[in-house]
Amino acid sequence: MKHCSQNILFLLPIISFVLVAKVQGAEGQQFGPTGIFGNEAHKMISVTQVDAGSPAHGIIEPGMEIIGAGQAEFKTHVLRELAEAIDTADTTEGAGKLTLLLKGGLKVELTLEVLGRYSDTALYNCPKTEAILKHHVERQTNGTF
Repeated sequence: MKHCSQNILFLLPIISFVLVAKVQGAEGQQFGPTGIFGNEAHKMISVTQVDAGSPAHGIIEPGMEIIGAGQAEFKTHVLRELAEAIDTADTTEGAGKLTLLLKGGLKVELTLEVLGRYSDTALYNCPKTEAILKHHVERQTNGTF
């Protein structure tokens, strides 16, 4: 059972982000609950679009390049590192604050919804997992943030 729970723990940070999706009419991938769309290449994300009303709206603009999240530049796995930063930010301790590092030495802070931590039984009977899935379905259904 320990091996199974270790595999699930490995996947949990990705759940915040899993829902990196190709959205009809959007340029690039959607990066979790940030409202940012873009393309990942060469240890950065090139922003192509930002959803109106999203945490990134008015802060991030198309053409910007995100080179890190949290307090560090991306090292190897951009999507995983961003997912882990989102997972940390949307906890009660993280207070919903996600710092993004931009090319040119700029730092910006997005305010995400606080979802708490994953339960010991995640992916099942887990309020955080349920909230992430609910938000994803709403975004896909309504086409808005």
